[in-house]
Amino acid sequence: MALEKITVIDKIEVVGEWKHIQVREKIQIKDGDQVISESFNRWFISPNHEDELTGDVKKIANSIWTATHKNKYSAWLEEQSAEYETAESGE
Repeated sequence: MALEKITVIDKIEVVGEWKHIQVREKIQIKDGDQVISESFNRWFISPNHEDELTGDVKKIANSIWTATHKNKYSAWLEEQSAEYETAESGE
């Protein structure tokens, strides 16, 4: 029988204060009906990375990331960056 590689997104979660979207991808190697190998790949997407969205992930993001939420997240990132720069300069 021929080997077949199957890759599917099998889990999408919304986590944390800023509603990051965590995605789990399952990769299976099958020989006929028998799974001979299985592994997972996981990543997350922040509210300011909409260009990375497709399919169901995009639908979920559009339902939870309002313009207000994205603006607050961007402001928070800027605040964190300013605090880091101040700490680095020793002020």
